Amino acid sequence: MARRPDRSKVLVDAKYPVLVLHSAEDRLIPIEKARQMAALNEKTHFVVAKNAGHAAAMEAPDEVASALRKFLEICSKEAAGVRD
Repeated sequence: MARRPDRSKVLVDAKYPVLVLHSAEDRLIPIEKARQMAALNEKTHFVVAKNAGHAAAMEAPDEVASALRKFLEICSKEAAGVRD
């Protein structure tokens, strides 16, 4: 991410739900950076994978899958116009 151009505007302008999934033990990207990204848009859902480092999908696949499943449920409800 350090060499990639800043894409914050994409998050700011998003009119759809966004998921920022970060890992508690990530040593490459500080969790505060992920929190800052999540704070850019009120439609953002911030999730921390507790048992993973930078490669969360490989290190904690069940935890990541659960977070994705919940996020997709939120997206599906929003698309259908259902409110909790």
